[in-house]
Amino acid sequence: MKPDVTLIITNWNGSDLLRECLPTVLEAVRFDRNHLYEVMVIDDCSTDNSLKILAKEFPEIRAEKTPENLGFQEANNYAVSLAESKIVMPMNNDIKLEPKALHYLTQHFDNKDTFAVSGKIFAFDQTTFLYGNRGGYFQKGHFHLYEKPPEDNSQTLFACGGAFMVNRQKYLDLGGFDSMYHPLYYEEIDLSYRALKRGWKVYYEPLSIAYHKV
Repeated sequence: MKPDVTLIITNWNGSDLLRECLPTVLEAVRFDRNHLYEVMVIDDCSTDNSLKILAKEFPEIRAEKTPENLGFQEANNYAVSLAESKIVMPMNNDIKLEPKALHYLTQHFDNKDTFAVSGKIFAFDQTTFLYGNRGGYFQKGHFHLYEKPPEDNSQTLFACGGAFMVNRQKYLDLGGFDSMYHPLYYEEIDLSYRALKRGWKVYYEPLSIAYHKV
């Protein structure tokens, strides 16, 4: 039976982070009983014991490995190509989820025009707000980002690349993350902008909460 949603966690030498964060991910999966989930860790050729820990301590998780070290963008693209679900959720390995986080994100995909959605992100202290709904503008040839109020659920410029749900086929249609942005940053802004230009929707869901170690 194919899953409805595949959570894709990119990992490189992050065995300690996996131990710290995966239990919260699995708890969020168990909370949402309306969907069938698969959790996949895509290991980008780690040299630590990440794969051994997954096999021993998290046997319910699908462990995959890239054929070579690809970096964040291409490792995500590779993993999305392996998934079979209609929705995928690329995640960093330093993300914890609130139990209801997935439940609130999946509701947006009742709209066939939805491309992606992400939630409200706090630091690991669970009180320091990091980011949520962002806007952007051009001024004198430069592109600027700004943060909206945490509860503002208006149109966001982009879904946060650290933890966002996305329609898998639409992601593939756009070619996924552009490796031009290697090693990190702006790949999700570029991806969301290309989706918006096609008329697809990118949402911010403040009821979905995650914690990022950064």
